Amino acid sequence: MNAYDYVEVLRRKTDGTITGSTVDRYREFLTANRTFSYVTAAKRHGRQPGSLSYAALAILCPACPQIDMNMDPKWKNRTEELRFLDALYYSIDGNFHANLKDKPFDKDDVPLTKGAGYFADEDLFSAYTAKLSPLEPEPSTCHKFVAMGLGPYWGRVSGTVGLFCAHHMFVLPGGHVDLQKGERFSNVDFAVSFGLRRWMDLLMHVAAYDLQCQYRLKFKARMADMWKILSRLDKCKILEGNDRKLFPWTVAGVGKFHLAGHRADCRYRWSFNFLPYSAMLDGEAPERIWSVTNPLSNRTREMNPGHRHDIMNEFYSDQNIRRTHNMSASLDRKHRMANEYLPPVAEALETLEASIVEQYGRKKLETLKEKEAAFKIAVVDHEKHKELQNPYDLPASSAKSRTELEQEIGSQAHATSSGVDLVSFIEQGIALQEQRIRLLQHTAEPDVDLVVESEVEAFLSSHSKWEQMHETTLSPILAQAQKEADLADGLLPETPNARKDEDDNDSDNNSNIAGQKRKRKIYGHRTKEPSSHLWSKVNDAVVLLPSSYVPAIRSRQCLQLATHTELELRKAQAANALDLLRTHLITSYSFEKNIKKRAPSGATGHKVITRNKSAAFQKRDDINLAADAYRRSHKALVALGLMNSVDFRTLDQKDVRPFVVRTSDQQLGDSKSQPSWIWQKLQFLSTKDVTRGFHRYAEQVIEVHWFRMSALKSRWEEEAHVVIEEMKRTIRFFKFQQDHWLQEGDKHEKHKCLGHAAYARK
Repeated sequence: MNAYDYVEVLRRKTDGTITGSTVDRYREFLTANRTFSYVTAAKRHGRQPGSLSYAALAILCPACPQIDMNMDPKWKNRTEELRFLDALYYSIDGNFHANLKDKPFDKDDVPLTKGAGYFADEDLFSAYTAKLSPLEPEPSTCHKFVAMGLGPYWGRVSGTVGLFCAHHMFVLPGGHVDLQKGERFSNVDFAVSFGLRRWMDLLMHVAAYDLQCQYRLKFKARMADMWKILSRLDKCKILEGNDRKLFPWTVAGVGKFHLAGHRADCRYRWSFNFLPYSAMLDGEAPERIWSVTNPLSNRTREMNPGHRHDIMNEFYSDQNIRRTHNMSASLDRKHRMANEYLPPVAEALETLEASIVEQYGRKKLETLKEKEAAFKIAVVDHEKHKELQNPYDLPASSAKSRTELEQEIGSQAHATSSGVDLVSFIEQGIALQEQRIRLLQHTAEPDVDLVVESEVEAFLSSHSKWEQMHETTLSPILAQAQKEADLADGLLPETPNARKDEDDNDSDNNSNIAGQKRKRKIYGHRTKEPSSHLWSKVNDAVVLLPSSYVPAIRSRQCLQLATHTELELRKAQAANALDLLRTHLITSYSFEKNIKKRAPSGATGHKVITRNKSAAFQKRDDINLAADAYRRSHKALVALGLMNSVDFRTLDQKDVRPFVVRTSDQQLGDSKSQPSWIWQKLQFLSTKDVTRGFHRYAEQVIEVHWFRMSALKSRWEEEAHVVIEEMKRTIRFFKFQQDHWLQEGDKHEKHKCLGHAAYARK
């Protein structure tokens, strides 16, 4: 219920018959309510109503560094690498919903909370803006952002810009000012200078702002100009005695959600994923706060300017006190999250580095670390951004051609001097199994062409010869094993290579159908049941190996050599399938880029779109077929007794993905997603069929992968350390407040103000 309805209810209760006879006290009620809120806020902070100082009525964040309140006694002596533990993490953002209508106002209406809440001193800000040049859109070297004065704005006040605690979503005191048109940087400068007064003596700041890439370009020059204006005003020196060093050393970045709207060269220079000391900061705390405060704007845009600020200050205090009450749960959640995500990321990076040392040598890893260290130093120095190279993306020249995309990697295990016949036999059997699965898919089509028919005939001929070898090589051993196990059959219930009925064609092994059949399923066309005589012939040509039988058969001593031989060959098959899968995933990036290159600029139409879709489907089929080939190999390995292997794990669909090698492909939430296990081993780079060009391409991809994995580990390590320090600061903050109020109680008691003393001690 709003204030007007509340007063109207009181009027009707006073005289429900002739309501007009009751005096309208709506204005008096608003004044009383506003005064009551102000006096209550002053009482809760132990202040006397009247002229209040900066931040006198603001709720401070218990976990953020508060000098002389909650910081480590030796915080000034920390090494440069650990100064981020005592840094203030803050965000800047503007909100154009919090505007003010352009209509007549009461000139005598001033905020009761002037300068003491979350808005900067209104008198000083008005005097400052009067000295500024006329409003013009801010120049941009990036995209033309609407917030830089290039969009439509209305009202006497177009919105507000403010400062927020980026880790805990607290509204910072004195950091809000009104906007006239867009997020004018001069207004933002004043908000930053006035709002950060309390934290100017810290050794480090970490700042997030949607327009950071533009805001920081002339930051020092604007600060110098602002200082001259404030000095001439002779009202208040925001940074007393600090006219040379306006701000501590600041690591500045763009919020992760807004970063996608920037140019490509901005994304790695201003990304909190890569900026050192930024922990797991996303920089989007203001957006979450605006989502709660925006409904309030429907009321405040109708108010007088002073009343509007008082109401917004009261609302911000309510938000801050709610988050204070929830601080312990919030920090506990962050601590648990850091402990959950850091170990697997650290383990994955350690495994990756071991593989790099194995493949390229230790000097390669040391070179990568030196390059990363140089990037960390340069990326926080904005004057060096123009020459800064991006180690987190592939170089533009690394895109592969269509010919390179078609290259495959493969290596087969060769027979040794012992058991040559058995090795050759099982090796051929594995190849026939794969060929059979592929032909079952092709012969399931309604129309089978002559090529497929010839392939079927060749397969049946090879299978017939293999069956003859089976009778002399494996059949006698299997018969002896079945006799010892007292089993008539001994086949596994779901042998992937046994005969399949026609209605079982859509089993797991045939779920990924390439070519035209796959497209018909996607677009809803009905596929005819596999009833051709060719399909039946292929289906009847089963290929049985030791992995097709139950453990009771395989465990027999007479079958151990055959089982071990298949196990080793299956390992090679699985490794090859993983190599091929990695290759297709790696080349998928450059493949998509080549599709764009082949299409003429601005080309549209059904023909171009269809051709590109067909190529994309084919590439996707290549990836899925390689993944299915590995799954079949893995299933055979499990059947052969290989359990809990680090090198050959279950391949879920979530694991069939490349690591991010382009900033444009990075998504929100990537920091919390675990890397796919398929990228922890790099043996696929040692195959002989890899060309020199592809080897260099793969090496660059691995470098990008290492840089991103190293950055991810660093961010989680920083997050873990920061959260622990925040927990300590929170305890110190509450202890400080407890001691403060007890001292206030003793002080009031000495002055015989027993009511004040009781309130301070409660």
